[in-house]
Amino acid sequence: MHDLFIQNLKLMDFDPTDKEFRSVVLVSEKNDPTLNFTQIIALEEAEKFKATAVYFRLFQDDRSPIPQIYIYDNIRNDLDDKKKAEIHRDLWSYCRIPMFIVIEKTDIKIYDARQPVKLFDTRQETGLFSKEISTNPIETKPIVPPINIASNAIKLYSRKLFDSGVFWESDQAKGRFLESKSAYNDLISGLKKVRKDFLTKTKLSPKIANKLLVFSILIKYLEERGNENKSLFAHDFFQKLGAENFCDVLRQKGKIIPLFAELSRHFNGRIFEWTDEERKAIEDEDLTQLAYFLDGDSNLETGQLFLDWRKYSFNHLPVELISSVYEEFLNERDDAVYTPEFLVNTLVDESMRLKEFKNLSVKTIDVSCGSGIFLVSVFKQLAQRHRYAEFKKTGELRTLKSNELLKIIKDNIFGVDIEEEAVRLAVFSLCLALCDELSPKEIWTELQFNDTFDTNFTTQNFFDYVRNESNFEKFDLVIGNPPFISLSKGKNSNYFKDENGNYFGEYREKNFEGKTEKKRMYVNEDIVLKSKQQIFPDNQTALMFLEQAPLLLKENGLLCLIMPAAPLLYNNSFEFRKHFFPKHQVYQIFDFTNLDEVLFEANVPTAAIFVRKQKHQEDKPLTHITIRRTRSVEDRIFFEIDKYDFHNVRQQSALSDKHVWKCNLLGGGRLHDLISRLSENQTVKNFINEQGWYVSEGYIVYRGNENRKGIPATYITGKKYLPASALKEDGIDEEQITTENAVLFEHPREEELYKPPLMLIKENIGKKKIPIHLSNEYLPFKSTIIGISASKAGDKSAFLNFYNDFKKYNSLLRAYISATSNQYLVTRGTLLYKQDLMNLPYPKDKEEMKLSFVEQILCDDVLEYYIQIKAKSSKAKMNDSAKAKNLKDFGEVFSKRLNSVYGKSGKYFYLKKIYDWGAFFMTEFNYGVNASDAEFEKIYEPSESVKSLIETEYGRNAFLIKTLKLYERNKIYLIKPKALRYWLRSIAIKDADEAFSDSIKAGY
Repeated sequence: MHDLFIQNLKLMDFDPTDKEFRSVVLVSEKNDPTLNFTQIIALEEAEKFKATAVYFRLFQDDRSPIPQIYIYDNIRNDLDDKKKAEIHRDLWSYCRIPMFIVIEKTDIKIYDARQPVKLFDTRQETGLFSKEISTNPIETKPIVPPINIASNAIKLYSRKLFDSGVFWESDQAKGRFLESKSAYNDLISGLKKVRKDFLTKTKLSPKIANKLLVFSILIKYLEERGNENKSLFAHDFFQKLGAENFCDVLRQKGKIIPLFAELSRHFNGRIFEWTDEERKAIEDEDLTQLAYFLDGDSNLETGQLFLDWRKYSFNHLPVELISSVYEEFLNERDDAVYTPEFLVNTLVDESMRLKEFKNLSVKTIDVSCGSGIFLVSVFKQLAQRHRYAEFKKTGELRTLKSNELLKIIKDNIFGVDIEEEAVRLAVFSLCLALCDELSPKEIWTELQFNDTFDTNFTTQNFFDYVRNESNFEKFDLVIGNPPFISLSKGKNSNYFKDENGNYFGEYREKNFEGKTEKKRMYVNEDIVLKSKQQIFPDNQTALMFLEQAPLLLKENGLLCLIMPAAPLLYNNSFEFRKHFFPKHQVYQIFDFTNLDEVLFEANVPTAAIFVRKQKHQEDKPLTHITIRRTRSVEDRIFFEIDKYDFHNVRQQSALSDKHVWKCNLLGGGRLHDLISRLSENQTVKNFINEQGWYVSEGYIVYRGNENRKGIPATYITGKKYLPASALKEDGIDEEQITTENAVLFEHPREEELYKPPLMLIKENIGKKKIPIHLSNEYLPFKSTIIGISASKAGDKSAFLNFYNDFKKYNSLLRAYISATSNQYLVTRGTLLYKQDLMNLPYPKDKEEMKLSFVEQILCDDVLEYYIQIKAKSSKAKMNDSAKAKNLKDFGEVFSKRLNSVYGKSGKYFYLKKIYDWGAFFMTEFNYGVNASDAEFEKIYEPSESVKSLIETEYGRNAFLIKTLKLYERNKIYLIKPKALRYWLRSIAIKDADEAFSDSIKAGY
């Protein structure tokens, strides 16, 4: 290693010689026993990519660091353009390192490892068609003179920016390091095109063709993993079959069958099983086209390149990616959802970091195993624990033998699924994960799968599996993502029985090779009876899994399941929580409601519930963690959890308080107090009923629904009506009012609804206010508008007062809906339900609607910032950097709250200084007499000592951002990241409340 390499690293503040704060570690130090074991494993992995050093996000509390940047020493120009392109290709294929840096003699080059390499045609140079790869850095920063580094590289790519996570939110990262450009997305997209082309040309059935494609990818993966140094294990294997490589086998008609037979014999496992029918179909098929695809060559006849295969390195593709290809191609279940790896790792880390799970054995079952991704993550962590135990004994880092790895699976890894193909997929994934832990020599010369996968994996309905008492109390951990199926309501118990008396959830039909096949979701009789008693909101099967799964746990065992958040937390019924929570100890809920499309690419808000099987302790609150959308989450780099996202919920509140969860989603704290106060008043529904007014949504035009009859309504047909689009926040767009030509209606509503005086309310939260209008004319309207008519009531003044009050308190009512609706900001973006409006408070004493100083701030921040999170994601204003005005407003509120107690005798707290400290702002509050406005000062000293106190890793893919408060005599310092979400006025209230608590504990 060249001394100049170290010097240049230091210029960017990436100092590998800093032994106290080891965020940058040389790969050559991988056997250093003072390193965190996660770092040792990561350095071992980095060595495969020929990296010189690794940057880790490093944290206190003995939690695992995470590698984010690979750094290469190229002072002597050992890495030419071709080698740099190969490194880029390998890291892009690896999917886990978003950036790499090459340090050269005169330049520092930054590369986006989320972008694929470029391919160029070498036909002109060689006369033969071929594809070569190339890469270019996204930034090149000159090293000489050093001042350029100080002004550019350090400013834009300094370690401090990565330490704080600020870099991923910066302009420099905008449009780069995108998950959408990753090898995973690229490969899946490309393979779908290949499959489509292959299916149009092959005579094979779709099922066999899909299976052949996936198995070919697996063999290609094993082939590239099959050579070590000068020993060509994979090559020698294919030579025994009279072929040079796998593609050579494909080009020889019929040879694929003996290859599969030999692979099955060689590995002695279920992974390469084929039926007689499948073998016969493949034997007669010309697979030359498939060979072209896998070789990355063009079709010699058409010149078509099936896929730019040279972009990928099979040797470095994560096994999870190979498994997901299998799932994409073979898994056609309606309820199957691929759980992203970074979410799986977070939940597994959280489940297994508990003290009772620090041992080498954690017997685990996934109750709906699907692809097996949870089980793969558990297996990998257990394998690392075994390696670490050996490392502590011997000081040597060795790979585990195949028999040792199989024993870990045999003793700890179990799965059940109703679909046989899902079980096959889970076995496939674990076989790959096992291969990933082995050297090529062991894979090809020693690996023999045993009967583990036959005994540990069961194709069975979970509800039948859990009936078997022999499975009770066997497991330390139950984990997974069960299917979210909302069973139809209004069905009697026969709906849950088939012709043999078995219970099932629903029939699902799918077409397969011209045949219609019915699939059933079975549930047991006890659950059906509970469902009839409405214990399960929407008859949600995921909650049925949750209710039954604890039967499998040992005493003090842990359950972690992903649930649909809406029926678990945000419904109006308490029945399930009252039934389930007191039977166990629900201690934590990760709420991913804001991340629905980020995690699962569908509008399905989710939450992960953590449950211990132990006697319920009502005095121990559960922790509700509301995770927000940031750029790092959207690009699946890591979860970033704020200190303010942690909310303690009393067990009794968890059972009976229908607003606590939603209030927490919008900041929690005193917001819940405000909503609770308002909810004790008379509601709009109560008031309207008392007045005798008519209220309903508007009419629905008949669309030929066979299950309904069209109803004529002459009081609508031919009349002027109000479209929903015409009702705007600033009034009615008269030009949009038009004539209704429809003759038949599904729901015409009563004629009285459309008579004046008429108040119209659009079912939309609005950008600034809920759109409303007072009409003194007869005016029909459609179903996305709610009408309140006082045509039957005599007191028109009460109606006018009601309308004016709605206008006056529109902002407060919007905030109330935001904090109470079980649809808005959960499953719906801007639309409201009628019940949301009917549940609004309308107290007899309007003084109840007046807000205190604190309450007004809470409402303002909900409407200005929090409701943006779901719709605008990482672009929400609260993710921007705080401006001077934001910091001064924060300081004003923080000081005012403290001065309500401590302000006396002419002395009070005030914001003295605002320090700009790298990735942080520090605010200094003095107690005394304020002489001037807050001063600004820039701090140039390194901030890593502060950073280490502020940030803590919360697993492999999650980080906890804390805040730092320092107290001196008559001074308070707050140090927090620069994002506006840490400097909102509502956050100032929380910080002041904590400062009060700290002062009381200190005797002030």
